[in-house]
Amino acid sequence: MDRVWSAQQEAIFGWFGSAGGNLVVRARAGTGKTTTILEGIGRAPEGKILLCAFNKRIAEELQTKVRNPAAEGEDAPRGGVLVHPPELDGRPHRR
Repeated sequence: MDRVWSAQQEAIFGWFGSAGGNLVVRARAGTGKTTTILEGIGRAPEGKILLCAFNKRIAEELQTKVRNPAAEGEDAPRGGVLVHPPELDGRPHRR
């Protein structure tokens, strides 16, 4: 069964395809943000992508799901996508 994407999701995919600047997606819990991001990464032309996750557990889960067909060769680690939790210099990210 093929997925039916919303107009908002298609607009986000268009952004991934054009690689133009920054994008902020604001949506409530359970609305498909993660699914949309993972699909968008699959459509991105870049061979290397950094995806930041809220915490280490989520980062590890995303790493098993993310695919980037544009990755440069088979030797690209994790399909060219690095999923990173927000812990910089050993310090947890604070809001």
